Parts: sequence; C-alpha cells; structure tokens
Amino acid sequence: SALGEHPNPRFQLKVPDSHKAVFYGLNHFEIQYHSSVAEQITRWLYPHVNDYVQDGIQTHIIDMPNYSLEDLEGIVET
Repeated sequence: SALGEHPNPRFQLKVPDSHKAVFYGLNHFEIQYHSSVAEQITRWLYPHVNDYVQDGIQTHIIDMPNYSLEDLEGIVET
C-alpha cells in the first residue's frame, strides 16, 4: 500500500508510523501539488528544533466537510 504495509512481512517497508500520513480528500494526482502535503514532507525533512515527533500515522482531511474521520475508517486499510 501507499503506507508501505503488506500482509506478507517480506514486502513491508517498516516505515515508522510517525513518518506516515494519510490525506483524505486528495487523489493521487492532487497529492503531488497540495500545500498540506508539501508542509508535511517539509516537517519530516526539516524539523524545527522546538517541534516534536507525533506518535502514530498523521491524518489530514482536505475539503471534505460532509465526512468525519470515523466515516473514512478502513478505506486506506484495504
């Protein structure tokens, strides 16, 4: 999957959850240019001295006012 996870451990990328992010509401083309994605990548590559690493996968909901995070649960897990 895009998160580097696979049912077969041999194919898992072993990326820590703190270095993963899910952007709900963006398709594969939009993630290339969206400012929220660029900001997240910048935080990973150039962390500010006062920033802290958040545990778990980062989640972002972009322009989806009719959905909550619970409505979307399981979509990226398939």
